[in-house]
Amino acid sequence: MIQRLSCLQRRADISRPQFSQHWRDIHAPLAAKVPGLLRYQQNHVIDTSQMVKHTRGGSEVDGFAQLWFADEAAMKEASSTPEYRAAFGDLPEFTGAMSQYAVETNPVMEKSLTGKGVKRMTLLYGKEGMSEKDFRFHWFDEHAAMVMEFPGLRGYLQHLIVANLPLPAGPVTDAGIHCTGILEMWFDDKESMEAAFASPQAKSTVAHGDVFLRAATTYMVEEIEVI
Repeated sequence: MIQRLSCLQRRADISRPQFSQHWRDIHAPLAAKVPGLLRYQQNHVIDTSQMVKHTRGGSEVDGFAQLWFADEAAMKEASSTPEYRAAFGDLPEFTGAMSQYAVETNPVMEKSLTGKGVKRMTLLYGKEGMSEKDFRFHWFDEHAAMVMEFPGLRGYLQHLIVANLPLPAGPVTDAGIHCTGILEMWFDDKESMEAAFASPQAKSTVAHGDVFLRAATTYMVEEIEVI
């Protein structure tokens, strides 16, 4: 499968609860009708606490959309359908700007929770001048092994941005979020997450981030599986 991952910023004249309500209750049923869409997940931002010492990036988001298709051809074919046009046409009702990406996913630890759990997502910005090859090595090879030592970790996925996908012409503009990667991380509950980030393993892992990161923007999100 191929994944398209998008960062959404709400329209300036609506609140985050209004944004989430429209995205969940009105937009999701429209998107679910898109032919060829195999899986669709919404991640609604509920907390912007940074939790780590890294500098926060310059752009903020209100949600992350994850859409999976069989392959690139299926993704392109879907974008030409009436159902896709209807879903995209609804975006201006709650979204002011967005950036969308094609990603390469490194499934370090698949999600495995004892309950609903809590989820953390982070936008990562690579150091200026660092090649994709070097960023991939530091993040996929070195950093992933260190994160696996976190106590209480219930899932960890790394998504390397391989392409910034253009938006069709229209009222929703490109948010211009040029991050290098996006991560997903799960814990059973907030207490487990806080304990993990207070651990010696987390402290050394966060310090290692200075090797390849210039900024990291962290969010707690509510995960909603539409498909």
